[in-house]
Amino acid sequence: MEVYALVGPSGTGKSHRALNVALDHEIEVIVDDGLLIHKNKIIAGQSAKAERLVFKAVKKATFFDPRHAGEVRAHLSVLAPHRLLILGTSLKMIGKICQTLQLPYPAKFILIQDIASPHEMRAAREARLSQGKHVIPVPTMEVQRKLPGFWAFPLRILLRQRQGNAYPVAEKTIVRPPFTPMGKLDISPYAIMAIATAAAERCAEIARVSQADVQVDEGLVVNLHVHVYFGANLSASAREVQNRACETLEQMTWLQVRAVNVTIKGVTLRPADEKGSSRSLSLPALAGMNNLAGINNGTEREAGSDLPGFPDHHHRRTEGTSS
Repeated sequence: MEVYALVGPSGTGKSHRALNVALDHEIEVIVDDGLLIHKNKIIAGQSAKAERLVFKAVKKATFFDPRHAGEVRAHLSVLAPHRLLILGTSLKMIGKICQTLQLPYPAKFILIQDIASPHEMRAAREARLSQGKHVIPVPTMEVQRKLPGFWAFPLRILLRQRQGNAYPVAEKTIVRPPFTPMGKLDISPYAIMAIATAAAERCAEIARVSQADVQVDEGLVVNLHVHVYFGANLSASAREVQNRACETLEQMTWLQVRAVNVTIKGVTLRPADEKGSSRSLSLPALAGMNNLAGINNGTEREAGSDLPGFPDHHHRRTEGTSS
């Protein structure tokens, strides 16, 4: 394995230029701030940018925790890259990372001042100090998937031209770590539930949301109990709730939504059917009906449904929807 090192003071644009350096030298794997990155994906590691205290971030970036270092070593042995790029603030830091990860000493050192102008480094430093901006050299969706809770912004760049007339495009992510002077943004679970509830109740066939709760485990998991209007297509209504709640939450909070679980708890007669008033019917109360919303009793139903032929639970995940 051939190791390269990109060295420069903190906040001078190393992570911002890491992809271009990797492209220029045909490097397959990047080690940056505690993360192992391969083909625009976070393969292993823990981000130093997730730490609340600076000294803990430094420990994370240098793989101080043996379990952290062991995880990255194990994945490196599987990947077995021909070339690897390490980002560090000094030669001493690079040497320490190589020693901890049991890597060869770098064959080539690339100094940030050799690839960035004084003006560019000064601008990067000012952005770091005044706005608390840091860069992770992977796409925003990958950051949200692996590091939920980050206030993340996409940054699309043109990589340097290598052949032909096309300039490849890559995406990085601007984040604001908790240890920056700007502080950390916390979003209350009650705010998340309110957003999901409002999004669901904007769906045409949803009468109301009777219950909502949220869990945070490598992404948001939202559970919604809803009442639909009589005659609605249940499957289509549940999927619309899932999609609208997921999209609204991700747009407003920039948090990764792992699942939106929808349970249909009842059917409400439309106001027009009751001359200006509505009446809610639970699913067991409708069990005697032979045909409801086009779903017959002979239809296959999900386990746990109170009404034969009445599937009442849907799951929405970012990789696809199942029912």
